[in-house]
Order: sequence, then structure tokens, then C-alpha cells
Amino acid sequence: MKKTKLLATGLLIAATLLGGAASTLAATSNATIILDQGTGAGNPSDPNNPSQENPNGDVIPTGEAGPLILKVVPYFNFGEQTVEQTGGTYNDTEANNTYIEVRDNRNAAVDGWTVTASRTEFANGDGQLEARLSIPSGVIRNSNATAAQGNTAGPQTQITNGSIVSNTPSDIPVGPTNTLSVLSTTQGSNQVGKANTTSALNQGSTRAQLNVAPGDATAGTFASTITWTVTAGAGA
Repeated sequence: MKKTKLLATGLLIAATLLGGAASTLAATSNATIILDQGTGAGNPSDPNNPSQENPNGDVIPTGEAGPLILKVVPYFNFGEQTVEQTGGTYNDTEANNTYIEVRDNRNAAVDGWTVTASRTEFANGDGQLEARLSIPSGVIRNSNATAAQGNTAGPQTQITNGSIVSNTPSDIPVGPTNTLSVLSTTQGSNQVGKANTTSALNQGSTRAQLNVAPGDATAGTFASTITWTVTAGAGA
């Protein structure tokens, strides 16, 4: 009986040693991904929720491509009006391109941007129209929900904490040397202004307005070209 007991003990020790050696074996593998900043243009986002595409197929995209671009810029339509030599103020009636959209897909350590606007005089083939084009403050949203932007409730939440700012109601100046800052981040942070940012100009208490000077109206079709520019770097 003693001899059998010793043999069983030896088998147990051998099994324990073999099991311990097997548990230390390991193998490795790799997981890789290649990221680039992209060169595509992208479809317009919904200004009410920039994480979604705009369901309005009549919005005209800019066609710009690259990591930092303007995807959408506003158009203004002041309709057909009667000549008033006392001057006149006319409200914008545009129904589709009513917002600014910036897409920032640059590297995480590259932050901040500013959008400016300038314009030409309202003119036709016969002369110019003395007029001021005024735009309201925009309602700002961003597709990323971050504490730094104050929109952790979701991308449909309006940004009001000053991390991204719109202009106060202002006239777009006649350029090119004069410009108006219309939308900008105020800090360099990968938690502010990345992905898609929209600024809706038709959701506040007022719309864009055209103010024609007294004694200057002449029958005809007048147009002004507005230049919208996005540049890298946070605003003041």
C-alpha cells in the first residue's frame, strides 16, 4: 500500500509540472489601421442635427474638398419689389441654403478655424444700387457632443457657451479688404469645432435683410457676389 501511494504522488507532481509549463505559452498578432484626412467634399448636414445628412435635396453644396472646408454657404433672395424712393428694407426669402457649414477633419492636434465674409456692390449692367446686406446671428450646432462645447445632450443642442461664436447682427462689408467674421471657434481644442459645425441664419428672431438707401432705387435686377472664406486658426 505504501508503494502504491508513492507512485500516485509522483504522477500528481508530474502532471502539475506539465500543466504549469503549458500555461506560460503565448502568441501575438497585430491590428492595424491607416487614417488619412480625406479629400472628399461630403454631403450637406442637417442644420438641426449636424450628425445627420440634410434631408433637403435642394441645398446646394459648395463642392469644396479637403480636411477643412466650407460645405454649405448661404444664398439670399430678396424677391421682386416695387421701387420706393423713400428707401426700403427687404427680408430674405431663401428656403434652402440658409446656413453656413464648416467641416474640420484635420488631425486631432490641429484645431481652430474662422469663417469670414465680404461682398461686391449690388450692380447690374447699368449701374450700382446703394444698399446694405445685414445678416443675423446664427444658431450654432456641432455633430460632436462634448462638454467643452456645452452640447453633451446631443448634436441637436444649440451651442451657447462661447466655444464657437457667430457674428452679432452685422452688415457684410464690401471687400475684398474689408471682411466680417461670421463664425469661429474661440479656442484651440480637439473638443471644439471638429467634424461638422452649422450656423443657421433663419432660426433666430430675424432673417437677413437688404436695406436700400433713399433716392437710390432704380428698376432692374441687381446682384452682389458674396465671398465666404474659412481659414485655420481660432478667432478672438
